[in-house]
Order: sequence, then C-alpha cells, then structure tokens
Amino acid sequence: MVECKNQGGRLPNASELAKIAQAIYNDNSISESEEYNSTDPTANNWDKSITTKLGIEDSTSWFALWGDLEDSSSYAWNRIFDSSYTEWSGDYRIYGNFRVVCIGG
Repeated sequence: MVECKNQGGRLPNASELAKIAQAIYNDNSISESEEYNSTDPTANNWDKSITTKLGIEDSTSWFALWGDLEDSSSYAWNRIFDSSYTEWSGDYRIYGNFRVVCIGG
C-alpha cells in the first residue's frame, strides 16, 4: 500500500471522503456517517470523470477509499462506493478493491 506520508500527504478523514462521495454522486446531501442509496438502484450513478481522476477503471463495479481512522495495523475505516450506493465502513486491509487517495501530497 502506498503510504501518504511518504508522498507528503495524508489519508482523507470522514468529512473529506463524504465530499468525494458528494462529487462522485453529484449529491450534496451525502453525510459522513449515513448510507446513501440512489433512488434507482439499477442506475450507474457515479460520475466517471471523478472516478477516472481517482484512478478507478471503468470496469470496476465497486471500490473503497481508505480513511484516516484505524483500529489496528490491520483494520481501518473506509468509504465504500458502488454504482448507486456508498457508506462509511470498517474493514480489514486485505481486499483488492480498496484504494488509497492522498490529501495534500
């Protein structure tokens, strides 16, 4: 995993991840802790121009961005993104669809 501090940055906090979600789904009502579900769960509602800037491939069905909170060296908090769904969640650092985005680097 890329370490943000080695790049002169840091992992985003929950508020920053919510702002990224707001941009991806073009919906300013998305908050730090609440789940967001599109009104049409079959629609692909994320903005491909934003996900492309984050390095997410078009073929990706879901991804997650690590946040700055961790409970241990192997368990940390993240925001999961699906085509019509996003939530703040905690997971072990073993999953391939989890990505790192650095703030301020």
